[in-house]
Amino acid sequence: MTGKPEAPRSIGRLIGTFEIIAVNENGLTLAQLAEKLESPKSSLLTMLRPLVQQDYLSHENGRYFLGPAVFGWASKILANSRSAEVIRDYLARLRDASGETAIFVTLDRNNDVIDYVEVFESTQAIRYCVQAGVTRPLYPSAAGQLMLAFQEPGWQSAYLDRTPLKRVTEATVVDRSRIEARLIEIRRSGISFSVDGAVSGAAGLAAPVFRGGGTLAGCLLLGAPSNRAVRNRAALEKTLGRIVRETSIALGCQDYDTLIREKSAEIEASASR
Repeated sequence: MTGKPEAPRSIGRLIGTFEIIAVNENGLTLAQLAEKLESPKSSLLTMLRPLVQQDYLSHENGRYFLGPAVFGWASKILANSRSAEVIRDYLARLRDASGETAIFVTLDRNNDVIDYVEVFESTQAIRYCVQAGVTRPLYPSAAGQLMLAFQEPGWQSAYLDRTPLKRVTEATVVDRSRIEARLIEIRRSGISFSVDGAVSGAAGLAAPVFRGGGTLAGCLLLGAPSNRAVRNRAALEKTLGRIVRETSIALGCQDYDTLIREKSAEIEASASR
């Protein structure tokens, strides 16, 4: 027999409650919910009470409505959807302005890797090629070092403690003190540049993307053949710097350069305590 596996009854009842209430703008009584969900009122009431207490539902004049916590979820989902559209738009601009492969990268702290979420590949005959969904370790790569640099000092230190620093290429830096010094440079400049560190023959140039409130959304990464990236580094940094600021502003960041300085000072002050 094929098809989706059935959800446990309690989960199905919970999801069904939200779905039914969502399409009834005037709310529903306990009796109406019990009838629609084919559930005993006593069992249903046991489930509804904590949902009301935690603002997932509201209970007014004997009727149940969606609560503020659910609308908060909806706002976050819509914001994330809009964020993805904004990032894709600016990745295309970055690729077109630089002529190199543009990638949006996020940090997976649970697995100590970065994720290549979106990739807009260069149209040049000789180019950096990578698929969306690829992961990379943090310490050897430009984007990995960038994301590591903007984490709290305790997490940085714990990461370096638990991670075997092995050479991925002949150019990979595996000395911890050099990596830590590099993280300070990246935070202060807001730019990470690596040549042959993660992939032989390839260079990366990365800069952070911030949302409103100063949260780190990820980073924009330019991937290019090493010789071309070294030759064009100044122009690529200028282009990346401009577009990463525009991306962050579009996501609600008010003052990108001030935020970089504040984040750097905050992390370094925390590390010195």
